[in-house]
Amino acid sequence: PGEGFIFARLKKEYKADEKKIMKDAFISAKEISDKIKEAVEKITNQKVIKGVYSANKDQMVEAMNMIDGMGQTSDNAQKSSGKEVAAKICTDFFNSVVKALGGDVAPLA
Repeated sequence: PGEGFIFARLKKEYKADEKKIMKDAFISAKEISDKIKEAVEKITNQKVIKGVYSANKDQMVEAMNMIDGMGQTSDNAQKSSGKEVAAKICTDFFNSVVKALGGDVAPLA
């Protein structure tokens, strides 16, 4: 906590309830990011700096299992490469987290 940030673009034409939904979703995403950071630091005894850390698979599983609601029940290892892979991985991860929390990942128009 303290050094991370997340941006949400709120259009002027959004209604008040839509703005609240967006703000709440991004606050929740930031909280999840902070929980992951804290768990990784605790398990690896490393300081996470600007979102960068290294850990082996077992450490990552242990760290994620420490977070309420994020316990591993199965795994599916995949490899990706090519242009814009990091952005797609981040987007897919964010969407899966929001879906798991019962949120709607469809963009607001």
